[in-house]
Amino acid sequence: MTRQEFNAWFDAATQRTTEKLTSVAYDVRGHGRTGKPGGKYSMKQFADDAAALIQQLKLGKVHVMGLSMGGMIAFQLAADHPELVRSLIIVNSGPEMVLRTWKEKMAIAQRRLIVRMMGMRKWGEVLSTRLLPLPEHGGLRATFIERWARNDKAAYLRALSALVGWTVTARLPPRLPVICDPGVFTIFSCAWYMKVVPSRMRWETTTRAVSAPLALKASTQSLSTRPAFLAST
Repeated sequence: MTRQEFNAWFDAATQRTTEKLTSVAYDVRGHGRTGKPGGKYSMKQFADDAAALIQQLKLGKVHVMGLSMGGMIAFQLAADHPELVRSLIIVNSGPEMVLRTWKEKMAIAQRRLIVRMMGMRKWGEVLSTRLLPLPEHGGLRATFIERWARNDKAAYLRALSALVGWTVTARLPPRLPVICDPGVFTIFSCAWYMKVVPSRMRWETTTRAVSAPLALKASTQSLSTRPAFLAST
């Protein structure tokens, strides 16, 4: 993958570490330039794909960064392949997506309906106003929408189905270093993390008044689903 293919988030997150670390970003199955096989997708499948890539590249134990679905894949990877994970850096994400309230269920139903009836571009427009709400974000919103629209609708819906009801909260390895930024989605608030995630894990949370600039940084060929690895050179 060329430097031009790295997304803005990955560039920003790694620009100060590339001298000491090997940085790798990839598109998960069903997104970007990676294949889009039919059939059901699962979080275990996504994590196994990530594990196979780490092993193929002989990276050893890595620091895994992920935003949104990428963060969920990172948690699944830590649960299924702890021998490959040194630490996690999580943004706008969490170790489960169990819909407990009517509001949460309606939000997912709305997402599916918009994507099916109006397409990926329309859903990108909706998301862009949430993640990039300020007037000065106009240019970034346009870029976000264009890149989001490139995702395959059928593959996106299969990936979304893999998330709903998923959890690895009880399976996370002990004493795993995690840095998390709950971001703009209230379900992943700091209070939620402290309540749901096992206290045996080592956590550090960040707080920011406006999460939008950081939330944008997942935008490229595949928007909400791009994990990245940082490995010692």
